[in-house]
Amino acid sequence: MRSLIANLLTALAALTSVAHSTRENAQEYEALCAAYQAATGTIDAADFNTQDANAKVPAAVKALYATTIPNAHYDNATFGVFTEEQEFTEVKNTIKNENNADKSEVYRRPPDGPAKQAVHTALERLYNSTKAIAEQADGQQKELQALKERAEKFLKAAVFGHEMATEADQAAFDNRANACNGGGNAKAASQNLAQALACVCGMASTTNGICVTSEDTAAYGSGGNAAAGFAAYKAIVKKCKPAGEQKSVTP
Repeated sequence: MRSLIANLLTALAALTSVAHSTRENAQEYEALCAAYQAATGTIDAADFNTQDANAKVPAAVKALYATTIPNAHYDNATFGVFTEEQEFTEVKNTIKNENNADKSEVYRRPPDGPAKQAVHTALERLYNSTKAIAEQADGQQKELQALKERAEKFLKAAVFGHEMATEADQAAFDNRANACNGGGNAKAASQNLAQALACVCGMASTTNGICVTSEDTAAYGSGGNAAAGFAAYKAIVKKCKPAGEQKSVTP
């Protein structure tokens, strides 16, 4: 069965349009480069609706509730659902200052009486149910934000060998015999897309343009060590990065 990372990279490769070659190494490079471009791009927060993960009870619901608070308690620092003085003050200012287009008041406080108390009870239920919905939405938004962050870490690990990395370093590479020949001796840190690019395109120093025309500095032959692999990666990835173009990963 193919690994999750292999399936992920196959899917990512389809996200980016690349030119096609008839050469085997160049074809592998095209797929790896497409995956690299997609995986190192930006996961747009808008795709996860995480721009505002702070859902709140609408101001209108708060104001309507406050208009029915009994007169004896309206000047309190706190009352009912308003357990913080600042919030209660802000709601009272909304009631006092918000006007319609014709300058008439949006909110009016009716006189005390049985009808006002009945409406107050109903609006308190509305406030509580609205708050519960807002809290649920807030929790879902934060879950999505956490998912976005986990996805970004997973992609970084797949490309660079570590979830906190923003670029490859030599520790993410191994010697060619271990990392590229499928013998199972490669260190775990070298199982990443950056190493794969070096394996596919970093050959003997005399090999010219094995993946990209005129790229002959990616020397990572049969005796190549981790440092050579890292150098080969840096040489080849320069040809892979799209100039001035930001890729967006679709969740």
